[in-house]
Amino acid sequence: MPIINDKQISYQSLSEVFGINSATLRQRVKRGMSIQDALLTPLVSNSEKGKRRVKTLKLKLS
Repeated sequence: MPIINDKQISYQSLSEVFGINSATLRQRVKRGMSIQDALLTPLVSNSEKGKRRVKTLKLKLS
C-alpha cells in the first residue's frame, strides 16, 4: 500500500479519488513509478496506441 503524508492509503481509495483503475495504479508502481507520477500520468487509449504504431511503421518503411 502506498504511503502518503505518513499514512497508508489503499489503491482502491486512490483510484476512486483520481478516477484511475486501481489495477493500473498498482502496475505502474510495480514497474518503478512513484505514486505521484502514477496518478498524474494520463491514460493512453488503445486507439491512440494504434495511431502511434502506424506512424512509427510508416516512418520505418519510408
